[in-house]
Amino acid sequence: MGSYLPYLFNGLATIWFAVAATLAAVRLLGAPKRKWLPAFLAVGLLVNLPLGIDRYRTLWSAPYDEETVATYQRRRAALANEDVFYLQPKLLRQQLAALKPGKRGVIDLYFIGVAAYAGQDVFMKEVHSVKRLFDERFGTTGHSLMLINNPTTVSESPIASSTSLALALKRVAEVMDRDEDIVFLFITSHGSKEHEATFEFSPMQLKPLDPGRLKELLDRSGIKRRVVVVSACYSGTFVDVLKDPETLVIAASAADKTSFGCSNGADFTYFDEALRETYSFSEAFEIARPVIAEREREGNLRSSDPRMFVGEGIKAALQEFVSLRQSAVKRVQSPSAVRSLTKGH
Repeated sequence: MGSYLPYLFNGLATIWFAVAATLAAVRLLGAPKRKWLPAFLAVGLLVNLPLGIDRYRTLWSAPYDEETVATYQRRRAALANEDVFYLQPKLLRQQLAALKPGKRGVIDLYFIGVAAYAGQDVFMKEVHSVKRLFDERFGTTGHSLMLINNPTTVSESPIASSTSLALALKRVAEVMDRDEDIVFLFITSHGSKEHEATFEFSPMQLKPLDPGRLKELLDRSGIKRRVVVVSACYSGTFVDVLKDPETLVIAASAADKTSFGCSNGADFTYFDEALRETYSFSEAFEIARPVIAEREREGNLRSSDPRMFVGEGIKAALQEFVSLRQSAVKRVQSPSAVRSLTKGH
């Protein structure tokens, strides 16, 4: 009997509500008593019946999907696995140890990619895409590392946090030639109106990264020549705080605006696409900006207003780096180089 009590109370409550609603209606409308029964039936049909329908199986709410819930739970528990949790320091040490010194007398580029938000795969995909581009086009093989928050990579890549980023910057500074080499730091995530890049990987509680904290990490590392790209909403403040003669900094949006293209359907930003056309980071920005503006107009979206600052010192170093990359490509594409590569085949 006890198991039926909730249903009994629900039934009595439904009947009581129907009677109360009927009495209220007939009194307000002044209906004669002979119409009370039809009114009671009408209230029961039009009011009580819809309230009693299981709304989880109707248009009002999506039906319960066991597979979707199980997938969500697996993603959320990925980092909570004991083996994965204790594997993280090892993964970070391996990536840092794999970094190689550059060539003396040549400007080498070091790449650090940070996918800071675990809730969407777009950030992980973007960092992987940019790393491949830099290894192939900018010669960063052996000079690149990734910090990724994503359930699918917890056994392959160290997670992204302020702490792991600080260790990565410290190690790059030890390996590189600080007087000639350049670090390209790429951070992609969601951003907040408080001008913080979100670092998220539940159930861990990761601190967000604000512009002041990032400047502190860069200064403490001793890295002089820096290119910093922050692909996040409300990221314009990073440009203002990181301004420095030896720094080029790009933000995907102004400090008071959201950025364009943060969705699971986007594999890379328009800035990344522009880098496939030029070796110049500032030129890539100028190529991408009108394309983004046009896409925003077509989609009736508010302008993100991407921002950039280029220090005079880093500008000269980057011009030299671009010349070196262009010369290297010309040597590879020259007839003599092609003959030497194809000789014996």
